[in-house]
Amino acid sequence: MGPKIAVISNGSLVHLEEVRGDLASADWVSFKGDAVNEKTWRKVDRPHRSLKLAKIVSGMLAFREILAGVLVTETMLVSGVNDGVEQLRELAAFLWRLQPAVAYLAVPAHPPAERWVCPPRMRRRSTEPTRLSETRSTGWSFCPGMRAMPFRPRRTAKGICSASPPSTR
Repeated sequence: MGPKIAVISNGSLVHLEEVRGDLASADWVSFKGDAVNEKTWRKVDRPHRSLKLAKIVSGMLAFREILAGVLVTETMLVSGVNDGVEQLRELAAFLWRLQPAVAYLAVPAHPPAERWVCPPRMRRRSTEPTRLSETRSTGWSFCPGMRAMPFRPRRTAKGICSASPPSTR
């Protein structure tokens, strides 16, 4: 048994079959996923203009089917950009389809590269996820004072977070 392989990726090339094949042997893979809406994604992540979010999202879903190791995601919530109810609903629906072992939600904790970037207000972080759970998209609970916390789509961690399948309206 050799060394364990961990990969942290923004997922920008995961739509390529060759890249998915190379990553599939990793023991642990983390994808960055700050939004599933093109406009929001471009504002938060500032990707190269040639990248297309739809390709990345479909590549992540295809990769999930072949990965034998652990898949996790990381999402940075930015006030006024990707912390609204609709953006969180879209993200929750995608995460439900992707089924990561853990989806880490974080807020900016250090001075960001852009002055306009700031963490969501505590009130929003504590109430919007509650509304999400009422829509049965997902149940996210935020713990005051935490900088990042897990969302476990496959099980419930009482007092931290829980999940329910997306609604089928």
